Amino acid sequence: MEKRGLHKWGIELAWGAGVAVIIALLAAAPGSIPKWSVVILVLLGGLFFSVGVVGHEWVKRPHTIRDAAVMVGVFTLIWGAMIASGRAIWPRDQWRHLNQEQKDGLAKLVSGLPNGCGLLVYVPIGSTEAQSYGKEIQDALHAHGLKANLILAGAVGPPVGIVVGVQSVTTPCGFAGEMLSVAMTHNLQMPARLQENYFYAAETVEVIFVGIKPTYD
Repeated sequence: MEKRGLHKWGIELAWGAGVAVIIALLAAAPGSIPKWSVVILVLLGGLFFSVGVVGHEWVKRPHTIRDAAVMVGVFTLIWGAMIASGRAIWPRDQWRHLNQEQKDGLAKLVSGLPNGCGLLVYVPIGSTEAQSYGKEIQDALHAHGLKANLILAGAVGPPVGIVVGVQSVTTPCGFAGEMLSVAMTHNLQMPARLQENYFYAAETVEVIFVGIKPTYD
């Protein structure tokens, strides 16, 4: 293939690849692909279209202020369009977070547990969102001088939402756990259900298991 033909083929390939990237970005729903994929698509699309306009000599090495302005305008248009396309499908933060009222309220509830009652915060290994939310709960308690260990759980499937696990509501700690789940649900808008005979709980140990995010949350 002659050099001129190869050059033309390369330009057409760059345009075609750029159009393919645009189609991929437009076809993707927001949050449907990971962030690193969006970044790569934006960079590739910008690169392909930049090669295309340079290959067609729509922009040349600037010799005047006008030439420089045209070059800046063209590349700004290309990269601006690619970045805008990427932002349109950028995954939004849909994770659960504690507000300050919930942090303070949860700490107040836990501080009212009977003496000798311990608290453990469990999070599932397979959910980074639940791990982050569980860490916020732990941090809120630590900020008020309360102790709560964060434990990764992988032996059983994670629950949906928050579970307050106790051994039995007939014990002081178990009854306190029941009151904790009720207050979390109705006072703090942190829906939590009570579960007795919980495998991670003991007579003097209550468990807050932060499960996967419910679809309604």
